[in-house]
Amino acid sequence: MGKPNVHGLPPHLRKDERGYFLDYYLETDGIKRRKRVRLGLVSFDLVKRVYAKHLEAMIENRFLAKKPTVTFDEAADAFMIYSRSRKKSYSSDVIVMRNLRAFFQGLPLENLTLNRLEQYFEFRRTQRERKGRTLSGATLNRDAACLRAIINRAVNNGQIEKNPLRAFKKFKEFLGQGLLSATSIYV
Repeated sequence: MGKPNVHGLPPHLRKDERGYFLDYYLETDGIKRRKRVRLGLVSFDLVKRVYAKHLEAMIENRFLAKKPTVTFDEAADAFMIYSRSRKKSYSSDVIVMRNLRAFFQGLPLENLTLNRLEQYFEFRRTQRERKGRTLSGATLNRDAACLRAIINRAVNNGQIEKNPLRAFKKFKEFLGQGLLSATSIYV
């Protein structure tokens, strides 16, 4: 056993006015999570036996239940249901979703990173270049906005903890020639 704590108890075993409790951290996928188990006002012999069982489980990391992984397809389907009922831009979401599904199909949302988003942009550019056209930054911004909306919906539904694309920087959008200038109005 390790060094005793303030109360002379073994590591991860604590005592307060409500009795004994276990307090430790488990690490899964690089994320540390705190686990506390209240034992109450019981004898120290019983505490030692429970501690021994938990120590074995701590070593095996049995106490953190794995959340089921949510794939892009599941999150996209949920978003499209939302989009159909709540958004005026549903028809454009269908078009963007076709491109997003072609690249992200079957990918767990936890594996979505900014690097993966950059790979998607490259995929879209090569798709467009095959047709002999170029892809503007505005189009990529619309695709990224739709993808972020899908992920934000998944966050709101509790399917994932945070949006991995929240640090995405938009492309610069250039104004087209369709805008009127002050001189063209008075001509």
